[in-house]
Amino acid sequence: MLTLLELLSEHEDKVWCVQWSPNGELLASCGADKNIKIYKYDHKLKVARFIDTLQGHSKTVRSLSWSPCGSLIASASFDGTFVLGGTLHGHESEVKGCCWDKSGDLIATCGRDKMVWIYEINFDDIDASECLEVLPGHSQDVKFVAWHPNSGELYTCSYDDTIRYWHVEYDEWVCAGTLKGHSSTVWSLAFDNAGEYMASCSDDTSIIIWKRIQSDSTPNKCLEWIQIHRIADHHKRCVYSISWSQHMGRDLIATACGDNMLRIFNMDKQKLTTSLVQRIEAHKSDINCVCWNPIYTNIIATASDDRTVKLYELEI
Repeated sequence: MLTLLELLSEHEDKVWCVQWSPNGELLASCGADKNIKIYKYDHKLKVARFIDTLQGHSKTVRSLSWSPCGSLIASASFDGTFVLGGTLHGHESEVKGCCWDKSGDLIATCGRDKMVWIYEINFDDIDASECLEVLPGHSQDVKFVAWHPNSGELYTCSYDDTIRYWHVEYDEWVCAGTLKGHSSTVWSLAFDNAGEYMASCSDDTSIIIWKRIQSDSTPNKCLEWIQIHRIADHHKRCVYSISWSQHMGRDLIATACGDNMLRIFNMDKQKLTTSLVQRIEAHKSDINCVCWNPIYTNIIATASDDRTVKLYELEI
């Protein structure tokens, strides 16, 4: 059962993204009001309180990412910049996504200009941070970037209906593979803790589960992804966001949808099947983002066009 813990109404316009800090005690949200809101979560009382507003963008803030140490937030905006204690430029138009890598030294960004940028962060002078690579390859907007939890690979989702993944070969970033399975825009993806499984969501209303395998057909027997399962009969509109949690031995996949519904599925890795655990009308309008708490793994945050952030607890 899903229980509503908090309804947070600090934003004055639609909320695009919510992200938990690595220690699970802070929550950040951003939206069309150009602001970032910070909340403190008390896991004992199961309450969250607003503590700060961060400003710096001149247009909608579309995406957030916490540094691995939990002390910094990177933000991507429709004003063409991303901010991290300083303003970094590069994209020719709206920046749609940003994400820290596991080491905390690199940030990837993506945007409407179809490009993916990789920056090496200079913590002594943020404005002097260096762009290591600009990755072309997608033929349309790039909506989302995510780093693999273990391998150091970068994953990108696009309006061109594909997922690409990138790695370093001979000191250069190259596209290691392109995943084609969705028939419309791929909005987001999420990994399990080990990075052996991945779930992607799309405007085609489906979820695809992918599994990492060793391949004899690729150079040097590289790892590649195969599609093992599709959830195609639950969502009525576009699926904008997806998040994976491993709680009490269960693999739980949450989805945020344009039909205002929050859905949670259980993934059975032995049978390679999924089952619907919960389905509720979580907001009064489109849900743009969903994010499990990384520590309190049955707590979930959602962000919506209805200008609110909500926290839910899943009781199993």
